[in-house]
This record gives sequence, structure tokens and C-alpha cells, in this order.
Amino acid sequence: MVSECLSVANLQDRINQMEETHYSTSEELQATLQELNELHEQVNRLRDVNCQLELDRSYLIDTLVSQTKKLEGSLAKSEQVTVLLISQYSDEERLKELGASGRERELVALLRTVEAEKEELEARRAELVTALEEMRSKFDQERFDLIEKFR
Repeated sequence: MVSECLSVANLQDRINQMEETHYSTSEELQATLQELNELHEQVNRLRDVNCQLELDRSYLIDTLVSQTKKLEGSLAKSEQVTVLLISQYSDEERLKELGASGRERELVALLRTVEAEKEELEARRAELVTALEEMRSKFDQERFDLIEKFR
């Protein structure tokens, strides 16, 4: 009878140990699942951020290309104005028509307009280049962080 009691007690101890082990394993699995879910959510958020960065990058590149074309157009206009001024001043009859003060006023007005437009476009181009470099840097850092996170 005593040996039966010891056997039953041993079996009861083993059952209790197995239940504790099962409970601990279950808790660990739940914690792991929760951590995986959080990581999955984080990956989804990072994908969204990455997508937005790609869209921003594309927009900045398109804008930069557009501004560069405008700048090139302004440079071409500037060259045309220079050619016109040179050809205009080579004609003696036109010089007499304009008179010195009229010539000076037209020249100054044209040069101011061209210079202002050129400065505005160059400033805009510089802003876009800076923004593009910042976005590229941010994109590279986000990608690096994402890669490091999953190593």
C-alpha cells in the first residue's frame, strides 16, 4: 500500500511538473507570437514609409528635371537676348532711333528680367537638389535600418 502511495505521489509530481512546463512553454509561445505580430506590424509600417519615400523621391526627381529644363530654357533666352542686343547695337540707324537713354533703359530692363529669372530658377534648383539629397539619405538610412533589424 505504501509503495502504491509513493507511485501515485511520484506520478502526481510528474504530472504537476509537466503541467508547469506546459504552462511555461505556452506563455513563452504567446510572448513570441506577440513579438512576431509587433515585428510584422513594424515591417508593414516601414513598407508604407518606404513607399512614401519612393513617391517623394519620384516627385522630387520629376520636379528637378522640370526646373532644370526651365533653367536651360532661361539660359537659352539669355543667350538669345545677348545676340539680339549685339545685333541691335551693330545697326547704326537703330542706335540713332533709340537714343542713349532709351537704349540704356531697355538694356537694363532686359538684363534685370533675365537675371532675376535665372536667380530664381537656380535657387529653386538648389532647393530641389538639397531636398532630393535629403530624401535619398533618409531612404538609404531607412533601408539600412530595416536590413539591420532583420539580421
